[in-house]
Amino acid sequence: QLNQVLTGEGKSITLALTATLYALLNVNINVICFSEYLTYKDDTQFDKFFKSLRVDHLIKYSTILKLVESMFLSALPNFREQVLSFLKGQSVTAFTAKTEQDILLIDE
Repeated sequence: QLNQVLTGEGKSITLALTATLYALLNVNINVICFSEYLTYKDDTQFDKFFKSLRVDHLIKYSTILKLVESMFLSALPNFREQVLSFLKGQSVTAFTAKTEQDILLIDE
């Protein structure tokens, strides 16, 4: 599903409440934003709320770049070395796909 919330219409609260709803269902949530400042601001603003509902461990705020990096690093911890080995024609470790389900919420 895609929904658009315009500037000033409560995007941060909408994302936080949506993240909370899914986290209460024990689903991992990634809330991403291009801006590091806005990511930090929203994470800090809603942290106490998430902790009060004991879902803070399921909701992660990050920038788009940090999320992509963490996905590669969690699937293939030595990703950079693997790419170099591949480019040199050497053997590489098999990629292990994540089996649990996450939800991605985008703040742009």
